[in-house]
Amino acid sequence: MSAPAFLKNIEDARRRLAGIIRPTPLMQSATLARMLDADVRIKPENVQKTGSFKIRGAYNRIVTLSDEEKKRGVVAASAGNHGQALAYAATRAGVTATIVMPTTAAIAKIDATRSYGQSVVLEGGDYQAARAAAAAICTERGAIFVDAYDDPYIVAGQGTVGLEIADEITPDVVMVPVGGGGLIAGIAGSRRRSYRRRGDRLTAAQREPRRWRAGVNRPSRRYHRRRTRVRAHRSGAIRDNPRTGQTRRHRR
Repeated sequence: MSAPAFLKNIEDARRRLAGIIRPTPLMQSATLARMLDADVRIKPENVQKTGSFKIRGAYNRIVTLSDEEKKRGVVAASAGNHGQALAYAATRAGVTATIVMPTTAAIAKIDATRSYGQSVVLEGGDYQAARAAAAAICTERGAIFVDAYDDPYIVAGQGTVGLEIADEITPDVVMVPVGGGGLIAGIAGSRRRSYRRRGDRLTAAQREPRRWRAGVNRPSRRYHRRRTRVRAHRSGAIRDNPRTGQTRRHRR
């Protein structure tokens, strides 16, 4: 997909989300500013319905389903935030959703997902096992699988975060927490609009895997820097990350 087409998808998502999500004005952090000797702004996406930015992508995905797809229902695998967002969005749109969560998911997130009126299935001890179970349910029912990050409508919805940043400031660096990569891919695409300029950077921050903190299979420093520092290059490529092993590319 070309960069202009990708940016249009993000702008279309913003129009769909009007009245559904709340734009989150940037907040200045005096503590981080003092520590880093820089003007640091934080985007408080925790105030969204379901508690995270995930509602942006989930709602955008649900409302872009065809009528036939809506009748088939949707299935997702999630350890919490994506599942909550999709359950809420599906209920609001009158679509049946099944959220497959690992048995190790936090009880609070399981209960929160159920509270939005959709079915929750506990399967497997980790996300990958839950994802495999979700795929099996889709095959059995003919339902639509809604990925937490590997979906253009999900990415476009998350990219609206970047449009809101551009409405307020022209940042030197945008630092984005990374799990699957949907948020950083969307923000990378949104940067083509107005606040990308020579020398600015998009950087990822990912939590170090528990086994690495315990010293098990810990990679070299060089490997760690290469795999966890994510930048938007001139080609528009987003490097892969150690948890998913996937790479996204959005050509300019």
